[in-house]
Amino acid sequence: MNSWPTWDEWLDALPADQRDRAMALAELFEQRGAHEPQDWARSELSENLAQMARFLILRRLWRDVIGPWMEPDSLQQMEPARRLLANGANPHDVLLVARAGAYDAMVAMVGMLDAGIDWKVAPKVRDGP
Repeated sequence: MNSWPTWDEWLDALPADQRDRAMALAELFEQRGAHEPQDWARSELSENLAQMARFLILRRLWRDVIGPWMEPDSLQQMEPARRLLANGANPHDVLLVARAGAYDAMVAMVGMLDAGIDWKVAPKVRDGP
């Protein structure tokens, strides 16, 4: 069974300049409120992924796009949600479903942008914009 080295083991295997960069990056993630900042930093450095950019975009979208779904009056803006509530659905459950859908779409979008999809050959989406 392969296991990942611990943060300290991984740091010890790095040259001094990369170790300093890894520790500084983990500190930046921590200062910005990331859960598991060392994992974000390790991924950015070892996988060459722009994880800080991804984290900052996702955090902003979470606040501005996902967060508002948890406001009770957000359901009143959508006819299907009003019908669910009129039929006895739990408002909190409906909010969680709406938020989960928005979250999945947001994470997929950031992943697609990060992957560099060739939009000229991307498949057409039915029932969408």
